[in-house]
Amino acid sequence: MAPINPFHELYVTETARPEEFVELFSPVLVPHALLLFQTGNVVLRGTQGSGKSMLLNLLRPEIRRAYNEAGQTFPVPPKLSQFISAGINLTKSGILDIGQRPITKNSEDDERLFPLFFADFLNYWIVRDILRTLETVESAPDLFSYVAFKNKEKFAELLSSAECWFGYLEKAKGFDALLHAIDHRIQSYRAFHLANTSALPDSLIETKTTIGEPISQAVQCLWQSGTLSQRVPVFVRIDQHEVLSRSDDLRPTIGIEYRRIINKAFSRRDPRVSYRLGTRRYAWGDDLSVFGTGTPLEILRDYRVVDIDYLLTRKEDRSTWMFPRFAEDIFARRLRHAKLQAL
Repeated sequence: MAPINPFHELYVTETARPEEFVELFSPVLVPHALLLFQTGNVVLRGTQGSGKSMLLNLLRPEIRRAYNEAGQTFPVPPKLSQFISAGINLTKSGILDIGQRPITKNSEDDERLFPLFFADFLNYWIVRDILRTLETVESAPDLFSYVAFKNKEKFAELLSSAECWFGYLEKAKGFDALLHAIDHRIQSYRAFHLANTSALPDSLIETKTTIGEPISQAVQCLWQSGTLSQRVPVFVRIDQHEVLSRSDDLRPTIGIEYRRIINKAFSRRDPRVSYRLGTRRYAWGDDLSVFGTGTPLEILRDYRVVDIDYLLTRKEDRSTWMFPRFAEDIFARRLRHAKLQAL
């Protein structure tokens, strides 16, 4: 049988299992992208296939655990390697279905409501992923010794009673019940947009959340319950941001409004949470307005940028050229993964 071409799949690190990621990931860029592992909001910008998602994946607890199980050194410096994170892929999550089906009989009301539902879905998805992260942490207590998962029930009690939910989660008693209630809300969105139900439940419509606040409250409850030390940063990954630039075919302004919702999360500058946004170059910078205001985001004040394209650009000093080393390392890793290193 002819050998498989290891370069046939262009974005292999985006779909690789954690154990495969360890084999395929090239750490060459990591020392130049350490802002991703420090507090503060960061925009990770680059052209298609430049490595944005693979760098963001280093924040996932499953990847950290895979490095440990493989006996490989985690490519982030030890002083920056204590963190937890949660995230959303805007393409895979289904969040872009919001706005594709009318909610009311009034189109103007719909245009006003869609961004609010987008924000609510994003909040619930990220908080759910925080809970999933805690479950992953529990499976490797020695590796994540800075997380006290034994306090999960106290954490769940505090979070379910937080005012930011407007009472929606107050009946969720315990960690598992809280996870189930959040899953149920996300499924309600999906069922409606798949036309499996005729309307969104009133209990959902009447309890929309403010962008970012439930996420910040979740971190606050991690601290208050003793589940997490305040010294441990919490990172929120938002990947595939560029799809919002292509979300306005049906409704001309919807993609812009969704981008402004995310801008509003950045503008909060909340010390409890640090956002990481993965985006292509064309999708960032043309509209930095904050939803509901006329104020734009400000670089260095509201966020910093890691530009992969710039890092890989050839500079005057040959000793700073990274692209040749980066390409060679990826080439060798693909061959080894395909067991073709001897060819």
